[in-house]
Amino acid sequence: MKSLKTMDKIRQCVMTVSRVMLCLWLIPAMTGWIASVQAETTHPVIEKIDVDIQGGTRERQAKLLSMAVQMIQLQPGDPLDAEALNTTLSLLKQSGQFSAIHVPDPDLDAKSISLIFQLTPVAQVKRIQVTGAFPVFSQSIVRATDYRVGGPFFEDQVKKNIQAVESVMKEKGYVDAQVHIRTETAGHLEKNVFIDVEKNVPLRTVDIEIKGNRTFSDTRLKMRMKSYQLPLFFWSKGSKTVSSEVAADVKELLSFYRKKGFVDATVTSDLHTDMEQKISRLTIHIDEGPKYRVSFSGNKEFSDRTLKKDLTIWSKGNRNDFGLKRSIKAIRERYEKAGYRDCEVDFTAKSGTQDQKRVRDIEIVIHENTRYLVDTTMIKGVNALDEKSLSSHLNTREKSLFYDGPLVENMPESDRQTLENIYNSQGFEDTRVTADVTWKEQEDKNRHLADVVFDVTEGYRKQVTKVVFEGMPKDIDPAVFHQTIKTRENEFYLPSRVDEDRIEILSLLGERGYIYAEVTPRVVADGKDCKVVFQVTPDQMATVGGVWVFGNFDTKEEVILRHNTLEQGDPVSLDGFLTLQNDVRDLQCLERVNFKTIGVQEKLDQVFFTAQVEEKNPYFLETSLGYDTSKDAYLAVSAGDRNWLGTNRRLYLNAEVSGIGYDAVLGVTDYDFLARRVYSDANIYMSEEELKNQNFGTRKYGSSLMFEKSVTQHLTLGTRFGLESREQYPTGNNTGTDPEIYAARGILSATPFVTWSSVDSFARPTRGFYFNASAGYTRDMFEDLDNFMKYQANAKYYYQPFSRLVLAFQAMYGTLQNFSSDALLPDDQLFFLGGISDVRGVGENELVVDAFGDPVGGKTQIAGSIEARIDLGGGLELPIFVDAGTLQDTPRAGRNEGVKYTIGSGLRYMTPVGPVGLLYGYRLNPETGEDSGRLHFSIGYTF
Repeated sequence: MKSLKTMDKIRQCVMTVSRVMLCLWLIPAMTGWIASVQAETTHPVIEKIDVDIQGGTRERQAKLLSMAVQMIQLQPGDPLDAEALNTTLSLLKQSGQFSAIHVPDPDLDAKSISLIFQLTPVAQVKRIQVTGAFPVFSQSIVRATDYRVGGPFFEDQVKKNIQAVESVMKEKGYVDAQVHIRTETAGHLEKNVFIDVEKNVPLRTVDIEIKGNRTFSDTRLKMRMKSYQLPLFFWSKGSKTVSSEVAADVKELLSFYRKKGFVDATVTSDLHTDMEQKISRLTIHIDEGPKYRVSFSGNKEFSDRTLKKDLTIWSKGNRNDFGLKRSIKAIRERYEKAGYRDCEVDFTAKSGTQDQKRVRDIEIVIHENTRYLVDTTMIKGVNALDEKSLSSHLNTREKSLFYDGPLVENMPESDRQTLENIYNSQGFEDTRVTADVTWKEQEDKNRHLADVVFDVTEGYRKQVTKVVFEGMPKDIDPAVFHQTIKTRENEFYLPSRVDEDRIEILSLLGERGYIYAEVTPRVVADGKDCKVVFQVTPDQMATVGGVWVFGNFDTKEEVILRHNTLEQGDPVSLDGFLTLQNDVRDLQCLERVNFKTIGVQEKLDQVFFTAQVEEKNPYFLETSLGYDTSKDAYLAVSAGDRNWLGTNRRLYLNAEVSGIGYDAVLGVTDYDFLARRVYSDANIYMSEEELKNQNFGTRKYGSSLMFEKSVTQHLTLGTRFGLESREQYPTGNNTGTDPEIYAARGILSATPFVTWSSVDSFARPTRGFYFNASAGYTRDMFEDLDNFMKYQANAKYYYQPFSRLVLAFQAMYGTLQNFSSDALLPDDQLFFLGGISDVRGVGENELVVDAFGDPVGGKTQIAGSIEARIDLGGGLELPIFVDAGTLQDTPRAGRNEGVKYTIGSGLRYMTPVGPVGLLYGYRLNPETGEDSGRLHFSIGYTF
């Protein structure tokens, strides 16, 4: 029985093992079958791909179709891949050009399918017009919204944009403004947006009451407030109530009180509004607190004026004496840096009254104690490096001309670490530096000198035995990198240089399309020296999928992409993309540009570039009305098209009428002539002018052509050509004048010039140098009068030694070289000096006059000016100037041909468009019969 049971168990075991083996044999077969079935059922083959752009103009549809086709990551003949489809949808969404993206569900049970991408372009804003918002600027209104010319328009965001505009109006005091945004269709999926603002009656501050001010009057405080409007006229209703201005006024008054010594002052405000009457009443509550009077004692090293700079109480206050404690700490640190490591600083406070007003006397008591100074500093053991160069990195230095040589605690230890770091950065190993401080016998109780010795054990300086590149792409020759990097074989190893080379390698790889590459440098020991290995992980090469521009309604795309070097299919160049961005942003017809790189985040082998542009309003009309001493009252008008024919060219008409005549110019400016990055201007003009104090006038008709090229950031070269009909006519006493000069002349001219400018601002220059020189060749085609060379040079220099002082210098030189058979030159070609632009204090063009008192020109002019411009605050500027000038080689003997000097001053007021000034110049060396000086009025700086 036992044997039978045993046999049954054996039989059962055999059957079990057989079943297991059968299952194991069937699993791979089943898995393969299931996979094949899944492949057949879930991955049908793509037979056809269609893209349907549902809306927009034909040009826009073609552009969007081109972009969408390139972004689709699926191809006919490929099996349907869900990941590739999701990537495609993500790329199309990132472009920002579609309001709806839809792909109808394909039949996944079919063997082949067709994919259809139904893409609805976003509606574009073609024009934005703001009405009714003035005095709030339209630009402020538009910037508060999502709307941009060329940008998308979404119907569901109208309410949000209305609220944004209403918020801007409330900030400007129009608390009850009503805003309506309406649109009109301008074309296929193009919208004109109209923002209509009904300001209604603004909330006005009719009364400002100041409470608690005992030291300063209400008027003085109100004059510092933007919320206050001086009631100059009986109809004044107060300024608009702007909450941000009220908050700014509170801060301004608090700052004012602290600067005047009331550092514990508090300023708060209460604004009570009556919405029915649209008025508000502002109450300012001031708690002046005591006036602080700060004095110092015991300070010999630093003056009171210097130490007051460390007092923070004048700007941050002194709540719970924290301000004083911060100031004490700052003073102590100043002394410690000067070598007074044992300096003691404390303060005493005494409260009292004076003239029934609270005062608090603060005495800052300083015990300077001993000053620790460096007598000598020495670095020993330096052989491989330059000792002088190492010394320049040390703070532990002995006394020099403008340095006392303080020995601050821990300074030698810090310098010791600095020396070790320098050696390590130069490739040295096991460098050891010690710092020994030896104090000398103290001869003066207030000074203690020390000798500091840094002892250097340089160690071994590693050399690079070999430079290896691993993992380089096959299409790049490693020799290119060997020639570019600075780490070379048989040269010393420098860690910083290896880091720089890593960046350089990444840059070179990026220029070859390997924008996802990674470079990891390794330093491998090679005996005492080392081998540098740059491990390159190139990843895949990225090519240009395409470059598209959107939002350009007027500007031609070939103009925008004129200098584009990113050609479709070429490797991506990071430098090329950066250059493209700079070139497009430099276009004068564009307000702003937003670039996108699509596909980089996904690390695709194709990268797509889009530029969303916003065009400036092409048409402009500008007028100005003013007065200038040199031409009396004037009216100027400028009109034109900033983007003529969509070519980024400026068509303009400038006209001016003034007390000395008229001038009109019609021209075209090309900012990129023949795609050579050359600025050019061609114009025709006509003018008639009778300059002040001259006995002749000039009529001119002509044309000019100018080319200008920026060679460097500061250097510009150019040439100007001219063809002109000119006629001089008499206006006053012309006794002795040759009548030949009144004949019409035909003048041909060519004037090359060079300009160097590093001036920070032409509206209000504070620093920089400007130089311009020209040599003009002139030929008279009808007469023998205008045959000469004219050389001119003008130099200006600006220097700002202090924040409120600018020194300005100007020098001018000009000379005429006549090469005609007739030595006579027409008066309208000569140089004249005197007036607001060169020698102030002299009448316009009257530096040299003849026996009849008429101005005389010369063939050579020399003039110069020095001016100090002092900022008085409040937008006022005080100029103090000295001018000098002389004219030489005059055709008629003048009675004052020598160098004339003037000195003067005046007052300028700074406006948003430049200064307006009233200046008086006084003659230093007048001759008999000459005025002692002259008053000048000008808009803008004279130089």
